[in-house]
Amino acid sequence: MIRARVNAFRRAFHSIPHTLCYSVKANSTLGILRLVASEGAGFDVVSGRELQRVLRVSRKAASKVAFSGVGDRVAEVLVDGAKTTLMRRRESLQDQSRMEKF
Repeated sequence: MIRARVNAFRRAFHSIPHTLCYSVKANSTLGILRLVASEGAGFDVVSGRELQRVLRVSRKAASKVAFSGVGDRVAEVLVDGAKTTLMRRRESLQDQSRMEKF
């Protein structure tokens, strides 16, 4: 079912540059994350713990991670390899200045 859904999204957006990201919060089972990674999808994480689970599956996956954590969670994302994440959403100018320090 997961492969079918990933392929459906891939077909629907084939003409638009995109990165499909799976929400780790939905199911962080390592087997599911491996399957999603093998299909070429990225990951949406909201904490350092979720990012660590993705990195356990594949260190290369860090380049396809969208970090959506807020506030004091910004520090959590700065674990090994996290500086190469695809995207980080900031909630405030304070969050932005914290991220820029690294």
